[in-house]
Amino acid sequence: MDNESRATTIRLIEKNNKAGLNEIYVHKQYDLLCFDENLIKLDMVNFKITHHLYSTRVTLKDEYHKYGFTVLDEEVRIYTDQLVANPSARISFKQLFDEYAILKTETPLFYIGNISERIGLIEQEKPLIKEAFEVLGVEKVKGMNYNVSNIKREIIKNDLCLSTDSKIVHCLADAGLKKGITKSANECKTILQNVYTTLEIKEAYGKIKKAKATDLSSWFEIKRHSPKIDKKTTDCITIIRDKMIFE
Repeated sequence: MDNESRATTIRLIEKNNKAGLNEIYVHKQYDLLCFDENLIKLDMVNFKITHHLYSTRVTLKDEYHKYGFTVLDEEVRIYTDQLVANPSARISFKQLFDEYAILKTETPLFYIGNISERIGLIEQEKPLIKEAFEVLGVEKVKGMNYNVSNIKREIIKNDLCLSTDSKIVHCLADAGLKKGITKSANECKTILQNVYTTLEIKEAYGKIKKAKATDLSSWFEIKRHSPKIDKKTTDCITIIRDKMIFE
């Protein structure tokens, strides 16, 4: 390199303006340009670690064995990998929610690839998980034993944009009580009581309201009838239609 070119390069380095690929390995020392071989070796090691050693759990395990570490035979399941291969894969809400929480709050060791893409995949395929995470939080979901029905009701309960009537109808629909459905009066009463309890629907004196099957007439046109079920006359209710539009 001639003196003029070297002087120009030194000025760029002093301004921390390393314009080309090679310049990142060059530094100034006593008005000379010195090439840092150790920096290249470090980059090569980092590349190997990222793209080879950590590319699969198998190679990582082999590398640990090579240097005398004992690796426990514990299988680490990555459920987003299963979701990529098959969006209809049978993965429980708990399994995928826990993985989502890890991806959102920690720096996971065994996850290969773009973490943001994994998070986006879960949010796209299982939107309830994102909603539960943001509205209820990890500890509350765990405290509810990951029960999907209860989680849905709790999310509805916390939705400030819904009226009380809308919340009740949404919860009833989630429990299977909607237009065209026939259930025994006892089943209707039990479902409605669960909804009242979840949403904390109270009487004027502050206690949780006691459900009656006929309460359904507040939101639906219903038909009461007594068919024989298993040779026994059973008091039943059929929901004909909604009385109003609930959003």
